[in-house]
Amino acid sequence: MLVYALSVSGSDINIHRIKGIVLNQETGKPIPMAEVFISGTTYGSIINEKGEFGLKTRYLPCQLVVSHISYAPFSILIDLETLTFVTIKLVPYEHEIREISIEAMNLRKENLELFRQAFLGMDEIAYA
Repeated sequence: MLVYALSVSGSDINIHRIKGIVLNQETGKPIPMAEVFISGTTYGSIINEKGEFGLKTRYLPCQLVVSHISYAPFSILIDLETLTFVTIKLVPYEHEIREISIEAMNLRKENLELFRQAFLGMDEIAYA
């Protein structure tokens, strides 16, 4: 039992905590609900309403990625020097949607004829 307790407490030594805040670069206000994760791993989280986050990892150095649909993607290398507290400032990103046009095409008759030929056959019974 003692061996197990020592091995569990010894494994906690290799766990590093990454804490930080994500702000809008233009306004300085926190950005809630962004995603933060360590690239190449399954370690990640959603940033809280105050823009704060905290992650645990065994891997250093690592690439921390922050993603939000309204901001340009951001990544930063985290090592022992930058581990204490990270302030990330995201740049607002506007999505440009190009104009599209939709034209109505009535292909009902052609599609019905293809259906008849493929599934009902070509003899007179198919057209009855």
